[in-house]
Amino acid sequence: PAPTLPKRILKKITRLLAPAIPLPAYRRLMPRNPLGFFYHAISDTPLPHVQHLYPSKTPAEFEQDLLYLKRHFTLLAYPDLLALSQPPITAHHSSLTQPPSAFLSFDDGFAECYTAARPLLLKHQIPCLFFLATDWIDNRAMYYRGKMSLCIEKLAHLAPNAQADFFRQLATRINSQAPSSNPQSFTTWILTHQQSADPLLDQVCELLDVDVPGYLRTRQPFLTQAQIRTMQADGFVIGAHTRCHSKLSTLSQDEQAVEIIESCRIVCDLTGQPQVPFAFPFSGSGVERDFLARLRAEHPHVGLIFDTQKLRRDRPFIYH
Repeated sequence: PAPTLPKRILKKITRLLAPAIPLPAYRRLMPRNPLGFFYHAISDTPLPHVQHLYPSKTPAEFEQDLLYLKRHFTLLAYPDLLALSQPPITAHHSSLTQPPSAFLSFDDGFAECYTAARPLLLKHQIPCLFFLATDWIDNRAMYYRGKMSLCIEKLAHLAPNAQADFFRQLATRINSQAPSSNPQSFTTWILTHQQSADPLLDQVCELLDVDVPGYLRTRQPFLTQAQIRTMQADGFVIGAHTRCHSKLSTLSQDEQAVEIIESCRIVCDLTGQPQVPFAFPFSGSGVERDFLARLRAEHPHVGLIFDTQKLRRDRPFIYH
């Protein structure tokens, strides 16, 4: 259900006030141990396939994050998280959470995980988990929201008469679904679509002359198998993130199972890990926890599960 007006107002106020709250106050307000920090991409230059979806940090900013985290947290590796998920609590468990502990991860498997994040993580000897959408490995396919970002970027650089021509063609092609004839409304319109709209996105790419296969071939935005194996040899843990970044709550339970089991199997085959962690794309809201427990019991190659629901108290095998 859509959030009520008071909830929307409270959310807006929270976003406005959040930057003014000192970081030590957050740790007192949110006594979660361990805390999870996750990223998508680190880059010195804008990444057209993600820049209209979420912000990225520069390598210098990321390094400052790492220095801050090293000062204030015990940074845990995946074996530590496995140990914490398995009772009984022992003295070893206590040592992992004193002082406050945290873990780092990256979602989606962008190439900058290797070229930008990996050198800094190795420099500071910080463990990290990398969750991959397995269909994108070796740049075999483009994220459907990546297509959106590429289209927004292309439209922004068209001359006004070319933009007007595009909107006329778009209105003819998709009739009443077309947005108003300006880049701002186009951005709002295109970002509302879900994965089922991929054929529509392909039409928009065609009208804007966005060459997705060419972009995958020349830009290579995602990790390759060779890079992944090097990262695994470095000591980083590689995890699964479904095959094509599906929002699992929109799928049947059988489809959810396939996305989780198969993506974990592909990562196991690629890295030689007997078990790999899994991170939900978007969030695991709407995915039954009893179902996840049965899935892990029946398929031991599915490891710990990572979600994004902040302070939710969950099953021992799920970290937020």
